[in-house]
Order: sequence, then structure tokens, then C-alpha cells
Amino acid sequence: MNKTSSGKSTAWILVLLALVALLCIVTLWLKFNSAPKLESEAKSADQGVQVSPKETRAQGLNPADSTKSGHLVSQVSAQVEPSAAPVVLTPEDQKKFSILKEIFASKNDNDPRLDSELRHLSPDLKAAFKQEYQKIPVEKRNERGTLAFLLGRDLKSVDELPFFKSILNEPPCLSLSNCNQVAAPPTGEQEHLESMNQTTLFYPQIMTLRMAERQIQEGTDAELKEALLQMIKEASQSSVGRVSQEAHAILTRLGQ
Repeated sequence: MNKTSSGKSTAWILVLLALVALLCIVTLWLKFNSAPKLESEAKSADQGVQVSPKETRAQGLNPADSTKSGHLVSQVSAQVEPSAAPVVLTPEDQKKFSILKEIFASKNDNDPRLDSELRHLSPDLKAAFKQEYQKIPVEKRNERGTLAFLLGRDLKSVDELPFFKSILNEPPCLSLSNCNQVAAPPTGEQEHLESMNQTTLFYPQIMTLRMAERQIQEGTDAELKEALLQMIKEASQSSVGRVSQEAHAILTRLGQ
């Protein structure tokens, strides 16, 4: 009788040990299979937030205002956009895209082809231009501003506005040599160029706002004009001094 009871006890102990081992295996399997997903989600969350650095006093921003628009203070980085497949362009659009590249290489802002060749952009060419904007280093203010000008001049629909709003919400570029670092105070011959440099630093935003103003003055789409006016009003509340000043000046010209 004792031997039978002892045997049963041993069997139950073995069953319990087997269950514990199985539970440990299941727990480890769940842990290792969920870890990559959690890491991926964390990276996606980090990439989805654009944060702004403090703007210098010369740009008219109070450091305390750096969180007004919901941004945290950090370094300027390249625009983080969802990866998009390259746009397939027609031969005609490929020619226009090549012209744009040639103009950028020549650094001639007054190239007549900006007016003669780069009008009436197709939807695919607009998409290619937007992708090019994201690829260009943030320090290339003239190139980015030129793209904002071309796309803004050819703006046709309210559906296109998110791109322009993203430009207005970009962190301020602090220096033409490095957007993450405040430039040393200008001295000597550099002083008379300071005003021009300040305009260049915000060239994409200035072009976006001025093209919106032109569309309001010359356009015929009432819905688009109203949406553009609202975009300018929102920009007038920007914590970035130069953007806010430009938007206020436009609203004054528009009688708002």
C-alpha cells in the first residue's frame, strides 16, 4: 500500500514539473516574439515627432515660447516622412525634372526656365518635387525655397495643403552652414549680409506664405482661398518669430 501511494506521489510531482517547464517555455516564446514589435513601435513613435530647437534672439523668439506649438527643444533634423516609392515620370516630366536639377546646379535663382519650363506641373511631377524637397539637406535653403515656390505657384487643391503646412511647421534653421548650430555673431564685412542671411534661413517658409497670398489674390477656388487664409492665420501664431512676422504682414496686405 505504501509503495503504491509513493508511486502515485512521484507521478504527480513529475506531472507538475512538466507543467511548470511548459509554462516557462510558453512565457519565453511570447517574450521573444513580442519584443521586436515593441521596439519597432517605439522607433516609429520617435520618428513621428518633429521637435524644434530654440531660435536665436536675432530671429525674435523668446526661449520660453519654444513649447507654444507643442514642440520640444531639440536639434533640427531632416524631415522624417513615410518611405514612398519613386514616382514614375513621363518623358516630358523627366525633362522638367532634369531642368530643375540643372538650375540647382547652376545656383541661378533667376534662370528664365523657372517661368518658361516649370509651370503647369502634372500630379506625378508634383509628387517627385515633394520627394526631392525631403531629400535635400535642410541647409540648402534656396533649393527648398525654390521648390516651395514652384509647387505653391501651381497649387490647385485643398488636398495639397498638408505639404505646405509641414513647411511652415519646420524647426527654424539656425545657420546656413549647420541648421543645428547658432552661427557666430557677424563681424566686419559679414554684418551687411546679415539681413539677407536671415531671409535665406526662412526662404522655404517665406515662399510658402507668399505663394498662398498670391493664390488668395488671383485664384478662383473659394474653398482653397479660405483654406489658405486659415493657414496664414495659423502661421501668424507661430512661435518662430520670422514666420509669424511674415504671416502678419500678409494678413495686413489682405485686409485681415
